[in-house]
Amino acid sequence: MDKRVIRGIYLYEFKLGTTAKEADEKINAAFGQGCSTIRTAYRWYQKFRNGDENLEGHEGRGRHSDVDEDKLRDVVEEDPHKAAVMFTIMWRT
Repeated sequence: MDKRVIRGIYLYEFKLGTTAKEADEKINAAFGQGCSTIRTAYRWYQKFRNGDENLEGHEGRGRHSDVDEDKLRDVVEEDPHKAAVMFTIMWRT
């Protein structure tokens, strides 16, 4: 699922008064588990509460990455030690 579509759904649900948790649950129920993460939903809702309704992500300069930064951030935040071990193993190969 395209990130901009998910972000648009977050904004739609935000405008309807739905909580970030409810929006996350609805998106995953409709489009499949893993299309949304609760941490990502919370981040976008915080942005909207601050008055920023721009749906563009913070695309960095330089080479395009195939890494889903939201999912990577969630993995690291969930268990930093486990993430460090996984990255160490991946970089050895």
